[in-house]
Amino acid sequence: LHHLSFCVSRPRAQLPQPSDAMGDFDQNFTHPDDAFQEADVSAGHIVHIRVQQRNGRKNWTIVEGLPAKMLGYPVNFEKILKALKKSFKTNGAIQGSTEGSSVIQLQGDFRRETRDWMVANGLAEEKGVVVHGT
Repeated sequence: LHHLSFCVSRPRAQLPQPSDAMGDFDQNFTHPDDAFQEADVSAGHIVHIRVQQRNGRKNWTIVEGLPAKMLGYPVNFEKILKALKKSFKTNGAIQGSTEGSSVIQLQGDFRRETRDWMVANGLAEEKGVVVHGT
C-alpha cells in the first residue's frame, strides 16, 4: 500500500471548530486516518486497458475504470499520468468520464506495460485488469 502514496491526495486533518463562544467542540469529528472509515473502494473495480487507432500507424492506449477514490481519499489522476508518461517516455492526456472516474490516454501502444506498471505500483490487482486486443 505504500506505493499508492504518490497518487492519493490526502487532505490535512481538520481540527474541530468551536461551535460557540464557550469552546464546545463538534463531537462528530473523524480523523482521516480513522481505522473505521469505509473499506477500500477499489476492491471491486475492473480496470480496462485498450488500444484505439488514431491515424495511419498511430495509436492511443486508453486506461479506464480507475476509481475516483482509493483508501477513502480522492485519486490524483494528474500524478498517475505524469508517472506513466515518465515511465514510458511518451505523452498523454486525461479525459473526463461520466462515472466519476477519469480516462487516461497515452500516445502509443502500451497495453501490457501499463498493466504491469499498475500491478507493480499497487493501483490494481492482476486479476482486476483486463487488457483488450491482445
